Amino acid sequence: MTGARRMAQASWLLSAVLVAGAQSAVGGGPRVTLAMSGSPLAAINAIGRQARLPIGIVVGKDYGRLCRLSGSFDFQGSDARDALRKVAERAGYTLTEHRGVEVLLASDIAPWQRDVLNYKLTAYPGMKNETMAYMGVMLTEWMQAAFDAHGFAGSVLGSLTDRPLSLPAMRSVSIQEIADRVVSLDEGGMWIMKPTVAKPEGAKDVEIEVISYHDRPDASSQISCGPTVDQSTQANGGFPPQ
Repeated sequence: MTGARRMAQASWLLSAVLVAGAQSAVGGGPRVTLAMSGSPLAAINAIGRQARLPIGIVVGKDYGRLCRLSGSFDFQGSDARDALRKVAERAGYTLTEHRGVEVLLASDIAPWQRDVLNYKLTAYPGMKNETMAYMGVMLTEWMQAAFDAHGFAGSVLGSLTDRPLSLPAMRSVSIQEIADRVVSLDEGGMWIMKPTVAKPEGAKDVEIEVISYHDRPDASSQISCGPTVDQSTQANGGFPPQ
């Protein structure tokens, strides 16, 4: 190769790197195209699933709000995080980023919920060849045991196509950090901290459900916001369109 050709090739490669860098710096995150009607939770799940965006949700006192409200959502080539923020705001939630996971927080979260999420375990065991949903059940058991709560009986929906995953052992790690690590595995997923009783008062009354984007293609019709509340219960109001 001649010196001129080497210089031309080097110049082309430099231009390509600069262009790629500019594209990454300006709106380089995942984008979504979505037009649907339904609950905020269904829209959140659809955005996360399409963009493979790890998501966490903490519902508050009005835990059924994400399932009860209904509306239309239209995003055309939109930045996935911006779309998620708009859905969150319309439902009265705030969006924050925590260790690479987009976390939606209700405005009426109780102080004890934050205490549970921030509680640090001295050690957390690793898992091999387990589904993401099962990891959520195990995390709930550890969470409740840490607060001396007993008697949690979680169920795991699964199929033969569910993907077995591995989670490394961790030390000095919070409940939320573990949940974030789980939904960041593989193709990503979503965790939701929700009550198991109508009037939760502590860790014994909540669970952390984990949904894998790979394993649960029909998850939008199966995720609940809490006891006796599901996405078919949308009769009590909607919110204005975007």
